[in-house]
Amino acid sequence: MKRPVFHLLIGLALILLACGCATVNTLDETRSKEPSRVELAVFNHTADKVYEAAKKACTDLKLHIYHEDRQEGKIYAWSHLRWSSLLLIQLGYGEKVGVYVTPLDASKTKVEVVVQKRFLADAGFSDWRKKILAVIEGNLK
Repeated sequence: MKRPVFHLLIGLALILLACGCATVNTLDETRSKEPSRVELAVFNHTADKVYEAAKKACTDLKLHIYHEDRQEGKIYAWSHLRWSSLLLIQLGYGEKVGVYVTPLDASKTKVEVVVQKRFLADAGFSDWRKKILAVIEGNLK
């Protein structure tokens, strides 16, 4: 009787590992190793002003900021749990978002946005990259 429960728990653990939960490290790795998954823009503003606009963009879009490092120019956020699907109602696990703010010179700043689904099984979710950059641009006006 105990053996099937043990096998079930092991199976569930393996499924969770296979789902590929996104972490800060995987966001940083994606940024450096998969440039096609990175959206970037350059703004003609100081890094401090762009960083504040990026942080505000995350809150404006109702993303939860779970870690930030102003010195490194990094903001990490996740989208909240939500229900979504046109055909089936399913629990959506959301996405993890990394926003990287890098000064290019005194008045130009590069912003890179990386998005990863928290579970590979997620389907039909928003890609926050363009949305975040658009809101940052609006916040800078």
